[in-house]
Amino acid sequence: MDLKEILKKGTNLPTTENHFIKPPKLPYLIFNQDKDVRGVSKENLIIDSDVSIELYTSKIDQELEKKVKEVIIDDILSVSNNDDEIEISQNREYIESEQMYMTTFDFNLIEKGGI
Repeated sequence: MDLKEILKKGTNLPTTENHFIKPPKLPYLIFNQDKDVRGVSKENLIIDSDVSIELYTSKIDQELEKKVKEVIIDDILSVSNNDDEIEISQNREYIESEQMYMTTFDFNLIEKGGI
């Protein structure tokens, strides 16, 4: 699953993994994904990922936060093979030194199948 493309397409925001070398104008998204892969063969792999998506904005934008959450639910979690209920942790903080808000969405993503 290509999280970068899904997030870019679903939100129309500049998106990258880990960090931008030169950050774009606000708003934008940065995501981090830690993967654990396990299974008995390539065809029976389970990819268990902890995902964190950070939304950076100049002001609190609840509509944009809602849009990001909809993309996570509709385009990422619902199309994965998650058998568990969807659980997303959302936190917002103001970064004084950068004069911007960071809203973080954390969730677990489980994908089943071959690579």
